[in-house]
Amino acid sequence: MTDNPIEVAWLVQEGINDEYLPQLRQAVVDRGMELRTFHHSKESPDSIAQWFQEEDCVVFHGSLNYARELMGRQPYWCVWADPWSFECTTYYPRLRDDKGFTPLLNGNYIMLPAGDLPARKMWLSDVTGGCGQLFVRPNKGTKQFTGFVLNLDKDIHDQIDLHMHRPCPEDLILAAPAHRLGREWRLICTKQSVVAGSQYMRAGKPEIQPGVPNAVVELANQTISKCGFIRDPMFTMDIAEVCGLGARLAVIELNSFGAAGWYGALIPDIVDAASQQAVGEYKIIWDIL
Repeated sequence: MTDNPIEVAWLVQEGINDEYLPQLRQAVVDRGMELRTFHHSKESPDSIAQWFQEEDCVVFHGSLNYARELMGRQPYWCVWADPWSFECTTYYPRLRDDKGFTPLLNGNYIMLPAGDLPARKMWLSDVTGGCGQLFVRPNKGTKQFTGFVLNLDKDIHDQIDLHMHRPCPEDLILAAPAHRLGREWRLICTKQSVVAGSQYMRAGKPEIQPGVPNAVVELANQTISKCGFIRDPMFTMDIAEVCGLGARLAVIELNSFGAAGWYGALIPDIVDAASQQAVGEYKIIWDIL
């Protein structure tokens, strides 16, 4: 390989996170890097995969669908949306310690095939303490449907048709007692520490606010110390205030870097961290000392 400095380029999908695309563009350009954008309606994954060479150092930010397409075509680019790392069955058991503590909001969970959900209604009510409401989400980080609260006192089939879009019977889902949440924050992380973050939700409604309380960062960093299993060098973490009796902070989920929104986080800090991580990964892949 060449002894020249490694140049990082950014590949960004339009129509996904356009609210901060100008900031991202400015941050990349200010650092002397190339940024190319595309819209899914105008460019195919095959054509986009030809914009840079296999051996180029490219950081992707866009949709999960395009992330998957590019990972199959350019495996050495920094797409950072590894599906295995962000399945609940991957990180839920790994974040629980030997004493049974977990930072996860839905740590008191069960996994079952989607096709078993209606028939297991009474059992689900019993094992969740008769709460009557369950939070249900897909096991996969690719999220065939958005997590929702299932009311066990109403027709389950109607709720499945409405929220789950007729999943395959064998699709694994996670079910846990529902919680009432206050503020929610997204943290952008390396496997060493939090890089940036912002609030994105309050009481179930979108509300973007810059900055993250120290206690949230502390919980995130504690959780990061257990995330060595994640295959990507960067990822995102959502943390929430749990309201009511036993109020606390808890980790909602882990998710990818390449296909997750950054909301009101400081874009220059993210660009600096991701570019640094990309260079480090590039050197490992191409064996540059």
